[in-house]
Amino acid sequence: MRAECINAVKIAAQRIGKTLTAGDLQNIEGKIAQARKQLAKQDINAYRSMTAEEQLAKAGDRVAQDVLSEAVKKRQRVELSILKTAEIESVIDNMMATGMSRGKAIDQFTFAIQDGQGRIDSLEQYIKGVSHGYLRKIPTFYNLMEESSFGGVVTSTKNMMDYLKESYGIDSQNPLAKKAWREVEKVRMEQIAHFNRLGGDVAPLANYRNPQQASAYNVLRRGGKDGADYVNDYMNYVDRGEYVNPDGTLMTDAQMRDFLLESWRTVATDGQSKMPGERGGAGMVANRNKAHRQIHYKSPEAYVAAMEKYGSGNVFDQTRASFEAMAADIALVEKFGPNPALAFDRLYSKAKYDDPTYDTWGITRKAFDVISGQQRTVNPALAHWMGTVRSAMVASRLGSMLISQLADTATAHSVTRSLNIPTSELMKWVGEMSTSGEAREIARLHGLGLENALSTIARFADDATVDGFIGKAATMIPTIQGANLWTKTWRQGFGVMLEAKLGDLSARHTWASLLPEDRGMLERLGVTDKDFAIWKLATPTEYKGSKLLGADSIDAIPTAEIATALGISNKQADAARQDAAMRLVGFVVEQSHQAVLQPGARSQATLGGGDRGTVAGELARLVLQFKSFPMAMMRQQFIERATFDPSTSPLWFRGRLLAVSTIMGGMALVLNDIVSGKDPRQIWDSNDKAVAGKFAYQAIMKGGGLGFAGDIVDMFKNTSENPYAAAGILGPAAGFAIGSVAPMVYHGISALATQDEKEVEKFTKHAYDSIKGITPGQNLWFIKGFLHNVLLADLQEMANPGYQDRAAKRAQENYGNQYWLGMGNDTRTPEFGNMWQP
Repeated sequence: MRAECINAVKIAAQRIGKTLTAGDLQNIEGKIAQARKQLAKQDINAYRSMTAEEQLAKAGDRVAQDVLSEAVKKRQRVELSILKTAEIESVIDNMMATGMSRGKAIDQFTFAIQDGQGRIDSLEQYIKGVSHGYLRKIPTFYNLMEESSFGGVVTSTKNMMDYLKESYGIDSQNPLAKKAWREVEKVRMEQIAHFNRLGGDVAPLANYRNPQQASAYNVLRRGGKDGADYVNDYMNYVDRGEYVNPDGTLMTDAQMRDFLLESWRTVATDGQSKMPGERGGAGMVANRNKAHRQIHYKSPEAYVAAMEKYGSGNVFDQTRASFEAMAADIALVEKFGPNPALAFDRLYSKAKYDDPTYDTWGITRKAFDVISGQQRTVNPALAHWMGTVRSAMVASRLGSMLISQLADTATAHSVTRSLNIPTSELMKWVGEMSTSGEAREIARLHGLGLENALSTIARFADDATVDGFIGKAATMIPTIQGANLWTKTWRQGFGVMLEAKLGDLSARHTWASLLPEDRGMLERLGVTDKDFAIWKLATPTEYKGSKLLGADSIDAIPTAEIATALGISNKQADAARQDAAMRLVGFVVEQSHQAVLQPGARSQATLGGGDRGTVAGELARLVLQFKSFPMAMMRQQFIERATFDPSTSPLWFRGRLLAVSTIMGGMALVLNDIVSGKDPRQIWDSNDKAVAGKFAYQAIMKGGGLGFAGDIVDMFKNTSENPYAAAGILGPAAGFAIGSVAPMVYHGISALATQDEKEVEKFTKHAYDSIKGITPGQNLWFIKGFLHNVLLADLQEMANPGYQDRAAKRAQENYGNQYWLGMGNDTRTPEFGNMWQP
């Protein structure tokens, strides 16, 4: 190291009465160079007017302060790590004292397990609380985003460009964009302060402006050989004035190209070029948000051009994603300390040592990687193309998911009852969300219903969306058919109902005076007397006679009141208030995700967790696509929630849930028949008792979360009609490839070789099925009856002579109904009397 750099820092430290150790002086030359660049960027003319010695001295002052701050930060992290380790061990020991194994206690601490045994708010739940707690504070940004998009796809770029202009200090003449930018900047600073308080090390970056997440696949595909095109493009995108040398001169073209080429390598390898060998490439979470290679775009237009070609989404998508990512990191360091991965690994290893059979299938390990950002993308191209295949399945097959969502009423009913709330309250609040703009605005300001179309897809199709036309088509499917609105309305209704319950309890009771069933319910969900004491200080939002206890009510509690009530300092009270608000949001959001079921981390890990872009992982995701909902239904409702309330028999809970879900599944079957252009199927026939049993079986499969089993049964039952149908057991993509595409190719080649008319008919049949099976939106519930029975029926008949007669015969034999729309028949009204044959 250069002696003058060391001396400059030592002298600066002495001026503030500090002495630096040899460890403090490591890599001091690099720190001096970086400090000089930062000083030059702040005021280039003032910096250039200094002598070289003055520049070095000024840089030494900054480095000395940074080194001393780093030393303090290191001590803080050591202390926090020790405290968190002791805190976690205490919680684990308390759970083990009840007879719980160490492994199960770790699972309860980490994941949102709804059996009521952990009595803590898990990491998974707290992540939701922090995420929604911050997202609720940018309502204008949401308004701007919603005005500009439909189904998660940007349809108008004006608001987006206005927002970007505001981020560059350009007056957009758009008050909404101006206010949205101010909100985002304010909340970003709050997140950084929160993160740093917990041991993070993030300094607000000069001229940061907007997130800039690049797509590894796009960078590889469009970046040219060895990144040449990427470098050339970015030479036109970047603000050259932001890149300076330590002496204040601007970087040369050669230096900039080297800088950008290293940026290309980092993105193209998903960060592995910087951190080879690290699991997930995340390192210490407390350091994860430090900017190592920031790109400064010269204009809003340059940013848009870069993101369109190389990015992983527009500025709205990336801003939301950046808030969620930082929120997850805040929750991780809050729960596990500055290095969550290391802390979890220690706990996990200890549990495995105690019980080698713990986590035999690696579900816990994979699930932690899912929620902690430890997953890697090993092969971006493979991950992208497999994601495209899954997106194609979503776009072509989930057109009637709205009808399937009738089963949500069953889970919402069961969870509502388990919280000691009458089902009539749920229906009242869902009605309010359906009709009242004021109620919806309150819900959003409380952090409820902030999920977008991607969340609705994830309920049924796992992570299936990618860039490009197919990805956008898949994203729009839930919005077009109303499934996204359904999910949002029911979750907001459930969440506000729960807020009304909490507001009523905190207004009328102390913790000690709560009814045993209410206090027991809260304790099983991790609420403590301290939490309730803070809630009681809040003034709930009044709405039509109800008191809604939302995070905004917690925010408004004066610091002094919390300090006095809990006997803590004002600084501690501020932190306690912030934490209480986010715990409240997490509590309500998690319960709404159980009521309107969202697969949790363990369900996701069971269905293909692990690194992306591996052959085994991607094949698993293909085979298990569309199985996340049945998996979550079984795990989170029939297994976990059934044991939540010790005063209720698990068998009674399961029986009631199965009964209600079967009724709703039956309704879904009937509605699906009608929108498919068929009469409602037979439910009862006094001359054939088997009809009722058959319908009951179908209703259970449809509404009870047992669709996976039902699909398998149907596949093998239909092999006589289609010998390739059983391929569907390998997943929708394999079923499509083996059941439609492969036969099309085989019979097409055979028809060309033999000129056999039967082979030609088989080819045209499978060609039609292949085209139909991959066409986005072809089975949307409000068009599929007319599309397939009227517009395409004759085409299908030509491709497969006798198809209409066989379809009518099959409908009569399987379901006791006929077509009322198309299929060669005169259009009439559906025959509802067909359902019941006395």
